[in-house]
Formats: sequence, structure tokens, C-alpha cells
Amino acid sequence: MTPKKSRPATAAKLQVKESLQLGTLPDDELMQLIAQANSAAKSPRPSGIATPGITPHEIVSCVEIATAGALLALAEKAAGHSHSELGRALGVSRQRVKEIMDSGNLEIETMARVAAACGYELSISLRPVNPERPVLGAVISAARA
Repeated sequence: MTPKKSRPATAAKLQVKESLQLGTLPDDELMQLIAQANSAAKSPRPSGIATPGITPHEIVSCVEIATAGALLALAEKAAGHSHSELGRALGVSRQRVKEIMDSGNLEIETMARVAAACGYELSISLRPVNPERPVLGAVISAARA
């Protein structure tokens, strides 16, 4: 018999699966990303700046595409920054920010700096192919200039 505790989680996964037209139920990590994005979209921002919402579809697109730039573009959107604003925070041009967002091959330091400028920290995990091995992870901090 399924514990009552898991029924709401399963119902939520079914709802996400249907709304995003996924072939399988989303895993817990995707559900957590969606919850975090929804929470960030609802949280109040200083100076009356509204936080733009991130849709579950945008999260899934980023996860499916799996590019570093696409993930950073989501962070930029969640922070409510334009390329110009983010460029000023990073000390680079708007064009360079666009190049970063369009890239799938970024240095870890660049990713950490952009994430920090958007109010995030970069974490990296290595997921084992062999389930007997542990997941390895690290939080990467941006080097101070």
C-alpha cells in the first residue's frame, strides 16, 4: 500500500507530466527546480521590482537542452536583469553577456561569476553511471576581483 505522504507528490508529478507533455513522470530534482522557480517568482523584490516568473516549461527546456548558457539565462531572468544590467554588474559588455547566454561551453569561473551576479551560487554534481558509487558535488564560489 502506498503511504499517504507520497500521494500528493505523485499527484503533483502527474500534473507536471501532463502540463509539460512529458513522456515520464518528472524526477524529484525537476520538481524541486519548479518549486524553487515558483517560490522565487512569488517572493517580494527590493525597490518594488517584480520578479519575472519562470514557467516549468522554461525549466524543462533548459534541463533538456543542458547548456550552461541556457541555465544562466534562467538565472538572469529570475533576477530580473537585462543583458546590459548584468554586463555592468560583471564589468563586461552587453554583447559578452549575450555570448555567455548563447554558449554551451563556459569556464566554471565564468559560470560562478554570472550566477553570483544573479544572486545564485554555482553547484556542480557528478552523478555516477554505476549506482553503487556516490553522487559527488561541490559549491563553486566566484573568485573576487
